[in-house]
Order: sequence, then C-alpha cells, then structure tokens
Amino acid sequence: MRKRCIQSHRALVDLFLAPSRFLMERYLDWGIPADRIRFEDYGRVPVSKPAPVGARKKRNRLAFFGQLSHYKGINVLLGAMRLLADEKVDVHLSIHGANIELHPQDFQDEFRSLLDACGESVTFAGEYDHDELSALMEGIDWVVVPSIWWENSPLVIQEAFLHRRPVICSDIGGMAEKVADGTDGLHFRAGDPESLAEVIERAVESQDLWQKLRSCIPDVHSMDDHLESLADAYDDLRQARQPALDVKEAV
Repeated sequence: MRKRCIQSHRALVDLFLAPSRFLMERYLDWGIPADRIRFEDYGRVPVSKPAPVGARKKRNRLAFFGQLSHYKGINVLLGAMRLLADEKVDVHLSIHGANIELHPQDFQDEFRSLLDACGESVTFAGEYDHDELSALMEGIDWVVVPSIWWENSPLVIQEAFLHRRPVICSDIGGMAEKVADGTDGLHFRAGDPESLAEVIERAVESQDLWQKLRSCIPDVHSMDDHLESLADAYDDLRQARQPALDVKEAV
C-alpha cells in the first residue's frame, strides 16, 4: 500500500534525476519508468586552487570527513586503525566530524573505546567548517569513506577529487561507482575492518601507488555543466507539454 501511494504521487513528476547510476537502477527496479529518470551527477564549483601536497616521505596520512554514525562506518575505520596500531604500521588518521552525541549510547561507547585503543595513531579533530576544507586537505594524503550503507553519490568523494586526493572506500553502491578500484582509489570489503586494514597498509607502504592513483583522478562534474544540463532538460519538458497547453488555451 505504501509503494502504491508513493508511486501515485510520483506519477505527477515529469522527470527524475539520479546522482548515480547505482541509485537510478534501484528506482528502475522499484518501478519508475526508464523514460522518466536519468543520471545527472551533482555539479560542483571548481576550487580556485587544489590543496597543495606536503613534502612527505610516506603517503601515510588519512582523513575521515562526515557525520559520526553507525551507517557512515566510522567504527569500521577505527577497528582497522586499531589493527594497524597493534601491527605498528606507520599511519595516522584524522577524524573530522560531529554529532556523535545524537546516536545510541552503545555506538558512542564503542566509538570511544576504539578511539582510546588506537592511541596516537588517530586524532579526533571534531567538527569543521567547510571553508576550512582546503587547509585540512593539505595535511592528508588519502580520504577514507567507510560507509556500511550503499550511499547515493557521496559529496566527500567529489571534494577529495577536487583536491586531487585518492579515496579508499567501501566496495558497494555509489562509492564503488565513483571510485575506480586501482585507478583513482582503492576498495575494501564493506563493513570489514580487517579488509580495510589490509588496503590501508598496502596504500601507505607502496612508494608509487599514491602518485599513480592521484594522476588518474577524473575531473569533477562542474556546476556550469550541471546547470546547462538542467536547463536543457527543463526546456525539453516545456516543449513536450506545449501542444497540450496550446489546446487548453484554444478551448
């Protein structure tokens, strides 16, 4: 009944836009007609200057940006960092995020326990302002997106690519679509701290991998191209409706 109710309302929509092909396929499976939905990535305003790359012998600085929730996989990432700390792997993670206090107490307790177990290999930087992103990116080499849910089209991946930082992400959904494993980033098994630890260790111990991936990062869909695409779609819809409007005015 819920599906029928929602679909009856969505029957009034002329065109749906999906910011990932993965999401578009989900809605096609759910029942939206193929001729009423299309892929259109989020447009982003280009950064005036990507964050500079610090001179470091090892590319071993990681960062997490986003909400501190179970579904964003922050505890999966901390579990991986604890394993790496036990193995004495030379790597550091900065956590930039907030709202941990809004989540269930057991999740908060697990987060703090894992954070303590990681010791000095993890810094909890807390909330950040988006205007600070360029400065924060300067101090890191890799952006980690460890979500355990599909994600649609994570903006943090676009932000990492705008600043020419390779991404390590879960191998599912919109993340796996946006990051090509072994080309502009690396995948790990979603929800698996051991898999993530193995990928991180390979990433930071390889001398050439970071530069190889960085050189293949694609251009991010620009806001200008996005606006032009939206305007064209709107014009097409107006023209398709015009005959019906002309008949109505004549009557």
